[in-house]
Amino acid sequence: MGCNTRVLVAYGKGESRSCLLESLALNGYECQTACSKEEVLDRISAFRPDIVVLDLSNAGNEGMEVLDRLRGWSHAVVLALLEECQDGLVISVLDGGAHECVSKSVPAEVILAHVRALERCREAMLNQEVPSVTYFVSGDLCIDYAAETVSLAGKEIHLTPHEYQLLRLLSLNAGNVLSHQRILREVWGGAQEGDLASLRVLVGTLRKKIEEDPSNPCYIQTKAGVGYRMVWV
Repeated sequence: MGCNTRVLVAYGKGESRSCLLESLALNGYECQTACSKEEVLDRISAFRPDIVVLDLSNAGNEGMEVLDRLRGWSHAVVLALLEECQDGLVISVLDGGAHECVSKSVPAEVILAHVRALERCREAMLNQEVPSVTYFVSGDLCIDYAAETVSLAGKEIHLTPHEYQLLRLLSLNAGNVLSHQRILREVWGGAQEGDLASLRVLVGTLRKKIEEDPSNPCYIQTKAGVGYRMVWV
């Protein structure tokens, strides 16, 4: 493990960061660092890490904001480092989008073990069965599952990773209403099952990109109190 896996170490500093970077490099991981919100977001876009080690003990007030931004447009799995793993804080960080938490005081070898565990989880998700259909076409909307591209009236449109995962899930189940809980579980990996507000925002941004009139959508319909459904037009 580690070969070709990209790790971004965010907000880490001092000797602990040096030890972690050395340990990751010795185990074949390609690493970069970032020390501010702007740097983290730039590295996410350019470096496209598979795993983000986010040191929340050094991130200050913007740490949870960065975590929220990560879950909105990155497929990277997040290991959060905390000063102390107190129950309330751990719950808040996991609900905020991290996949795992660990105390930053543990040895680098332990953090590395957590990285390997997250790497296995990510590989398992990526190795899920590819759908037997390769295209979805409804009206002017076309989804190429193999290429992971979406076009509208023949023009490709850019979607964030979560927008694409939501559209893919709804289209593969076109005609059926999917519950809020199922969508949150499959798009966010189960970490955000109570976060309906984030789902509504995601549906709203997706509709703005694919619907002619987002306030009167034709592709993605709302089933009040239940969930959403993709329909053919």
